[in-house]
Amino acid sequence: MKRRRLLTSIAGLVFAVWITTVPSPAVHRGELSRNRPNIVFIITDDQDIGTVQFMPRLNALLAARGVTFTNMFVTTPQCCPSHVSVLTGLYPHNSGVLNNWYPTGGFQRFFELGGENSTIATWLQAAGYRTARFGKYLTEYETTTYVPPGWSEWYAFYGSGKYFNYTLNENGAQVAYGADPADYSVDVLAQKVIDFIDRASDDPFFVFFAPAAPHGDNVPNGPATPAPRHKGMFAGMQAPRPPSFNEADVSDKPPAISSLPLLTADQITAIDSEYQTRLESLQSVDEAVESIVNRLAALGKLENTYLIFTSDNGYHLGEHRLRNGKTQVYEEDIRVPLIVRGPRVPSAATRDHLVVNIDFAPTIAKLAHVGPGHSVDGQPFVELFDDHPPSPEKWRKDFLIEVYRRLPPLGNGDAIRAVRNRNGVLYAEYDSGPRELYDLTWDPYQLDSQHDVAPSGHLKQLSRRLSELATCAGKTCRD
Repeated sequence: MKRRRLLTSIAGLVFAVWITTVPSPAVHRGELSRNRPNIVFIITDDQDIGTVQFMPRLNALLAARGVTFTNMFVTTPQCCPSHVSVLTGLYPHNSGVLNNWYPTGGFQRFFELGGENSTIATWLQAAGYRTARFGKYLTEYETTTYVPPGWSEWYAFYGSGKYFNYTLNENGAQVAYGADPADYSVDVLAQKVIDFIDRASDDPFFVFFAPAAPHGDNVPNGPATPAPRHKGMFAGMQAPRPPSFNEADVSDKPPAISSLPLLTADQITAIDSEYQTRLESLQSVDEAVESIVNRLAALGKLENTYLIFTSDNGYHLGEHRLRNGKTQVYEEDIRVPLIVRGPRVPSAATRDHLVVNIDFAPTIAKLAHVGPGHSVDGQPFVELFDDHPPSPEKWRKDFLIEVYRRLPPLGNGDAIRAVRNRNGVLYAEYDSGPRELYDLTWDPYQLDSQHDVAPSGHLKQLSRRLSELATCAGKTCRD
């Protein structure tokens, strides 16, 4: 009964969000200036922040020529709700897409709620942009010729995306690819991105490129499949061994983790092997970044194009005895890369401000000089591109993390909500009862939860703020 009430209240919030949309300012195609910037948004799948160092082209062409955000996070470390937050600027409790599985998440949930009718794609297309999506869309998007509104061109995976032997929905037609090296999906999609850019003419364009790498080749987790030319490139590489790796004492963690045994030697070997394939699969993404930048430069479009690189969620490999995966509230799962290059963006700069994935939709809208089509929870971070941005203390102070487990009988239906602030404090509450509290300033690897020893007043303050964020909407989600 409790679960039914929860879903009913969420549905009410979602209904309120979608019926109180804010219309975009009228923008006629004839009013579009040729100086309206192009936007290329690249989002990898399950990429933890540490793997960026193994992408030399990304670092040379984007990081060295743009801004790296060191405190970029996702509000939900799970692909479908994270992608929806990117598209809409909404927390999951407002989008209604809570996880990867229907009826509480997945493609069908987003479709039924009408969420596809107001996304960055529809806003930009209505303002005269040519829009195109390449690669992963949402979980449970399967064997359909349906193309969501807002996309001028569409080349989407069915399911979570594969490297070989996959099918794409190409503008409403199903096209199958095989196992030849030329069918490697990252390469195929990158070439389609370049072809689209070639045909863009004088119209501004928005590219959403979502390759499979470094996601496992099986759902939900596991080794990736590198392009044949990169296979074995990182043979012998060992996965990182932070103090949290195969954590010696997990008695402070919730039962689902505190009951885990230490990782075995065979499991650690498998972790190292998976890590190697993840790095190898990212090499094709690195090459795709270079190909896209080079083509933009050859066409004279690079200086008027924003390139945004990020991931839908992080990934753990052995931390806290968790073998592999995401959907935890720990730093490994919620912290992701963010690098931006574009007009007036300073080179080789870093920003320590808190930025989250609900900020992408309003930011892209602002870059395109259009208004969001509904009230958003995030905030544009365009002013952080300035040479003298506001200080991190005057930016975002905290944000909400939401994790909704699969409903019975396929899962325990538990929900986790956490608040993470700019001072490095993370406080989490589980519907099933447990709590966690970490201060990353002295416990950066989240080894020792302080929920049992912290002053009660401090816990009450954090719990009160968490409750505010858990029901926020629009402006109330911001400081």
